[in-house]
Amino acid sequence: MKKLYFIALLLLVFNCSLSAQAPGTFNTNFSQNGWDTIFANNNGFDVFKLLIQSNGKILVCAEANFSNEGHQAVVIRYNTDGTLDTEFGGGDGMVRSFNDYNIYMRGYSMALQNDGKIIVAGDQFYNSERIIRLNQDGSLDSTFGENGLSDFGRPNSEFIYHVGVQSDNKIIICGQESRLSNGSFQPHVFVWRLTADGQLDETFGQAGIVSYINEEWQNVFESYLRINELIILPNDAMLINQSFAGQTNNFVVIRKLNADGSTDNSYGVNGNATKSKIFNEGVFTYSNSALQEDGSVVSIITTRDTSNGKYSESIFRFNGQGVEDPTLNFEFNGNNSFPSKFKVVVLGNKIYVLTQTSQG
Repeated sequence: MKKLYFIALLLLVFNCSLSAQAPGTFNTNFSQNGWDTIFANNNGFDVFKLLIQSNGKILVCAEANFSNEGHQAVVIRYNTDGTLDTEFGGGDGMVRSFNDYNIYMRGYSMALQNDGKIIVAGDQFYNSERIIRLNQDGSLDSTFGENGLSDFGRPNSEFIYHVGVQSDNKIIICGQESRLSNGSFQPHVFVWRLTADGQLDETFGQAGIVSYINEEWQNVFESYLRINELIILPNDAMLINQSFAGQTNNFVVIRKLNADGSTDNSYGVNGNATKSKIFNEGVFTYSNSALQEDGSVVSIITTRDTSNGKYSESIFRFNGQGVEDPTLNFEFNGNNSFPSKFKVVVLGNKIYVLTQTSQG
């Protein structure tokens, strides 16, 4: 039977004092019995980011494919009860026009500034990288870039995957690019920092740009490198999770940068905390990370066992200094289908693992 994949927004009850329902069950007061599938597969929605605003309203950043209009970046806002917020965007809770600038834009990530303004980042029809800033009501912020948009060329075949905000509202953009290294083009991770008006901040890295390569992923096929997570720490330093298939192992590397873009060489080994697993098939290596209150980083990695064709997930942890913590090393077996998208979430002292929902 054909499997159908749904983009579902759900709210679980974790606090008994707020509801008579048992913790971990669906909150039936939210939308449709705890779910919202209003968009589902109607427009090929693929959700990339979900954020909770200070007032409890829920923002969703997705890519959609509307008939005769192509791929578009979409931002949706829900009220706390799961209904669409009609005060956001064009009165239907959705922003997708961006004044007709968004056609063929892929909205890969979203972040909130301290003043509640919304940053959306992605690529524009493979011609440029685009960063958008919205006011709290979903309108374009005319004080940012040109009428709310900042476009950057792609001299190194850049693709944006993550965006974050430092304490002073400066914007961190992270993605993958291709640069010459030892006579051949090699996959690199790039980090940009933008000022409040959407320009590259020349006090960061080299004229606003940091680009680096790890020796383990040199000479690997570019699609084997994935930039999975960008975490902005309370002191504005950054942790970047990248995973890749090397010659003999699958790797997850957590790289730590200082607030100014320089590498924090006191973290792990020369700024890198590295976890490796025995090479199986190698191509399918996924990971992401979440920060604990003590500064430790919990991560997950998905790999494939060629002996039985099944995928497995491992959870591990680095402490605040980038040293692996042996007290957390948990592995659970997946299935023999293409690996689902897993995400690790930390709430208090509990660790949750979320996965893509399927129905067949």
